[in-house]
Amino acid sequence: MNKLLPIISTFLLLITLSAEGFVAWKLYDQSTAAEQTTDEVAAETEALPEAEVVFMDLGETTVNLSGGDSDNSFLRIKIKVSLNGSDAEERITQNITKVTDLVLNVLSAQTFSNIRTQEGKSALKKDLIDRINRLVGHDPIRDIFFVDFVSQ
Repeated sequence: MNKLLPIISTFLLLITLSAEGFVAWKLYDQSTAAEQTTDEVAAETEALPEAEVVFMDLGETTVNLSGGDSDNSFLRIKIKVSLNGSDAEERITQNITKVTDLVLNVLSAQTFSNIRTQEGKSALKKDLIDRINRLVGHDPIRDIFFVDFVSQ
C-alpha cells in the first residue's frame, strides 16, 4: 500500500492540474472571443455612415384630456421631431394625415395627472416615437421635442 500512495498522489495531481489548465484555457478563449466581437462591432459601426438628422415641425395641437377633475382639462402642444435623413422625412410627409391622427388620439387619451410629471412626459415621448415608427415603418423618428407644452 505504501508503494501505491506516491503513484495515486501523482495521478491525482496530474488530473487536478489538467482540469485547472482546461478551465483556464476555456476562460481565456471566451474573453478573447468577446474582445474580438467587440472590436468587430466597433469596426462595423465606424464603417456605417451616420444618417443625417432632419428636423420636422408637426405643428401645434390642442386636445381635451381624458378624465381629470373637471370636464375642461386640455393640452396645447407643439411638437418637433428629429428624423433619420431626408427619406424618413418623405415617409412622414406621405403619411402626415395618419401621423397627425395618431398623435391626436394618443394625446387625447392622456390625463392631466399623467402628463404633468417629467416621467409622464418622457413616457409620452417614448410612446409617440414607438407608435409613429410602427405606423410609418423603418424607424424614421429619432427623438421628439415638445417645443410648447401647456396643460390645464
